[in-house]
Amino acid sequence: MNCALGEPVSSGSSSQTRRIMLPPHGDFYLKRYHYSEGRLRIRPDKAQREVRNYSYLRQVCGIPVPDVVCFGARSGVWARRDGFVMTRRIPESLSLEALASQKRARPHDEADRAARRQLLNEACTIVRRMHAQHFYHLDLQWRNILVQDMRRLYLIDSWRGGPRWGPVFQAHGRLRDLSSLAKEAVIRMTLSERVRWLRTYFQTRRLTREQRMIIRAIERDRLLKDNSTR
Repeated sequence: MNCALGEPVSSGSSSQTRRIMLPPHGDFYLKRYHYSEGRLRIRPDKAQREVRNYSYLRQVCGIPVPDVVCFGARSGVWARRDGFVMTRRIPESLSLEALASQKRARPHDEADRAARRQLLNEACTIVRRMHAQHFYHLDLQWRNILVQDMRRLYLIDSWRGGPRWGPVFQAHGRLRDLSSLAKEAVIRMTLSERVRWLRTYFQTRRLTREQRMIIRAIERDRLLKDNSTR
């Protein structure tokens, strides 16, 4: 597939995403994973992992994800060279990060505040439901949560994550997810909103000692990571 086609949407060190319009079939996103030094065939392909995780999120966790149209990989004798996933574009959607930026640029009226509370509650429900089924995204930033029509939330870009078993691995996955969310939450949410969000996540009106320890671990993780990028 010719990845030079379409409009570039995002680009990283190992992947590139383009928006492709194919009338009358609709709009799609083509995400290509590039392995500069090859990837041993015995290692899971990133495209396959993303498709597998989308399936788990939808079927086991009951969480909306993009529809996968096709996926594949190009391999040599010993190693894969690249992989791709094509998904159908979710209409009338923006990332939670982009939406929060738009809202900040406009005066907040009561309707805006109500919509904001609804979105934050829905995001909390999705994360709690995902973790209850032992799935951890591991890149759960606001840009990887899509909002459709100010109501329905979708998770995207989940190739890093997957189901985890055992208390140590699950605790680490939960910390990674909650810390990733906290990166933008510190900027976009008030302190009272963050505390209320965590109480909703833990399903408690009063945080226990163990839950407070988790929150302190999130704060330490954010301090370490944010200082390392300055």
